[in-house]
Amino acid sequence: MAAARPLTVQEAVDRIGFGRFQKRLLAVCGVTWAADGAEVLLLGFALPSVIEDFGISPTQAGLIASATFAGMLAGAWF
Repeated sequence: MAAARPLTVQEAVDRIGFGRFQKRLLAVCGVTWAADGAEVLLLGFALPSVIEDFGISPTQAGLIASATFAGMLAGAWF
């Protein structure tokens, strides 16, 4: 008996097809990506006001931004 030849990625995708699960996964990933983008945009707009209103130093503002991105990194891993 001959060994079955391995499938290429394209062949595997063609066999599986594109159905309801793939559409849902695409929607969830798209919404998640948009939320991450909105968070970065919000940080850019809000941080100058936070600096002024709370009287924090530029170093502290940098730590706030860094903590936001560190949280995004940790969230992406988990």
